[in-house]
Amino acid sequence: MEDKKITYLNDEDEDFLKFMKNDSIEEHAKDMGIVSQVDDLLAYSIDGLYTNEKQDKFITGRKLRDNPPALKISSSKGDEVSFILTKEFTKMLLNSLTEVNKAYSGYKYSVEKKEYNSFKERILDIPNVIKKHPIETILTSFSIGFIIYILIWRN
Repeated sequence: MEDKKITYLNDEDEDFLKFMKNDSIEEHAKDMGIVSQVDDLLAYSIDGLYTNEKQDKFITGRKLRDNPPALKISSSKGDEVSFILTKEFTKMLLNSLTEVNKAYSGYKYSVEKKEYNSFKERILDIPNVIKKHPIETILTSFSIGFIIYILIWRN
């Protein structure tokens, strides 16, 4: 018979598990949402993003740079925080929240994706990619060569 390791939960752990199970979406739209969590109600809204009530037309990029949208998060306990959503802050926040979503989805590893500003920069980085992933590079090159061989010489 196998020995089973039993881990006992602390009161904090049990409270957290209750917290996770009782998370439910009350209302959701493009620019707002309300979520109930155990004994609290959280709401967020983004102001200054759309030009009309139907929320189908964005404010132009130039106007957004001059007057960025604001993210407001509040709780039913009276806590409230606001963030100005500049372009760079929005990118950083999106990347961080995407990582959280990946963790919830069951991903085991976080992979940092390199962003390139130009096609020339991407081409100049090819030697680094080859050094970092030699097996994938060899297999990809072989596969491309094999496909070209079949297409050209097998007719």
